[in-house]
Amino acid sequence: MNKWETGMEQRPARTLATIVVGVIVFVGVILLVLWGVGVIFSPVKGAGDSYSRKNSADNFISAQAQFQDDFAQLGQFKANIKAKADEITTWEKAHPNAGQSGGYDQAAEHDAQLHSDLSGLTQQCNALVSDYNAAASKYLSEDFRTADLPFALDRADCVAPSTGG
Repeated sequence: MNKWETGMEQRPARTLATIVVGVIVFVGVILLVLWGVGVIFSPVKGAGDSYSRKNSADNFISAQAQFQDDFAQLGQFKANIKAKADEITTWEKAHPNAGQSGGYDQAAEHDAQLHSDLSGLTQQCNALVSDYNAAASKYLSEDFRTADLPFALDRADCVAPSTGG
């Protein structure tokens, strides 16, 4: 038996512990190096991943569809706002004294409900305009608006025509 084998037989636990610690340190160093390489190249990888995601078919289809849907919804909101404003005008012409009685006034309640409905439509329309305009400048969707759609929507489209009251 040589001197090394004799030494190992005399202190097996110490030799085994040294080997285990050495393997743990080696694996730790390898993992630390791999982590460092990942950190160093993360900007390049992130840019590549975002470019791939932006130009994926799923992103293109959903972004383009969202622009179309939002623009169509704007037309619907404009029509609903105009119809509600016309309804308020008609109601106020038919009930010029609404809200002038001292007690409970059903006409005043209805008038307030009509104005509340119009306010809700206007708020929803403004939210839609904000969403469309935000998507028009977001990295993942800005390039996928079709040529027939405007770059941005105007909040003035959400303003009700004068209701006269």
